Amino acid sequence: MNDTSQIMEAIANFSRTIEMEPQSLEAHLGLGNAYQQMGWDELAITHLQKALEIAPEQFLAEDHCRLGDRFKQRGKVAEAIACYEQAIMVNPDLVIGWRSLVQIQIQTNSSLDIILQTYARANQHSEAIWQARDYNNLGVLWLRQAELSAVQDQGAMPQAISCFQKAIAIDPTYADAHCNLGSAFLRQDQVKDAVLAYKEAIDIDPQFAQAYFNLGIVFSNTGNIDEAIACLESAIALDPTSIQAREYLSQLLITSHTK
Repeated sequence: MNDTSQIMEAIANFSRTIEMEPQSLEAHLGLGNAYQQMGWDELAITHLQKALEIAPEQFLAEDHCRLGDRFKQRGKVAEAIACYEQAIMVNPDLVIGWRSLVQIQIQTNSSLDIILQTYARANQHSEAIWQARDYNNLGVLWLRQAELSAVQDQGAMPQAISCFQKAIAIDPTYADAHCNLGSAFLRQDQVKDAVLAYKEAIDIDPQFAQAYFNLGIVFSNTGNIDEAIACLESAIALDPTSIQAREYLSQLLITSHTK
């Protein structure tokens, strides 16, 4: 019996239970979760909401998150946010609740201030809530804030650097945070620090095409053409679909040949 057959059998059994006992919390929860696994979100929402109606005090924080995820899949943003907020209220230590709330805020282009408020609320409860990737994501938001400013936001870049450094302090092997830190340093004209950060990312993850590409651009801009070519060739070898890397490499090859 394959997985789909097993889920369909579970759905039949939960449905039969509900026919016999319409107020069965376990059956509605189970049926909601089974429908979720099948990708049938509206049916999942119906039964999860029924479970919440039957016994709100037994509806766990994880259940609120699960319901929020289903609303999110259906594009019902306000309902999803309400579920994530309820999950946090039930269990303020639930990292997935905070993270889900931030993710939907990011995906719906909420203002940086709103997202920062969510981070601050979590930190007020416990500074251990956020993990390395959360600080990395926040750093990326600060970088975007600087990019969106007509004149580069001088306060945004130090904030971005701080976030990436926090991510690295939590997980020193987080290659993406090192690479992003390099980009933040570069925008502050801290070229040497940027190069070191990109190289650290590559040392951690030798398959990191973006870090090779970024390092290649830095070398190109500083006149280290041979090193730039080598980095861009590595970037293309790791990601043959990178149009940018191919364009930059071609320009460098022509420039170096005409000198």
